[in-house]
Amino acid sequence: MTRFNEKDVEQFLAYVKTELRRVETAAGTLAMIERSHHQRLSDYDDAVLRDIAVEEDNAAKRLGAIKEMCLAACQRIDDLLQGHVRPEAVAAGEGREERAPVH
Repeated sequence: MTRFNEKDVEQFLAYVKTELRRVETAAGTLAMIERSHHQRLSDYDDAVLRDIAVEEDNAAKRLGAIKEMCLAACQRIDDLLQGHVRPEAVAAGEGREERAPVH
């Protein structure tokens, strides 16, 4: 098994954090759009449009959950890089808030 030096690991974690931030930003933007669609569609007196509005609301909630997961993962990476938590603890999920599953 190949062992990586500390600098390689730090660079990789910085890259992962950058990508997580991009996903977090996209999820947040899409969640706002979905909420706007939900609000606009809810104003119509049409069952089909109201059903679509509910789907938009559900999508907004899922995207919001993705955003929060990305933020939490970035925080864990920061904690690891700053030495506030042991790598073994991160791998085991110690200190992580338990969240309800997203369906």
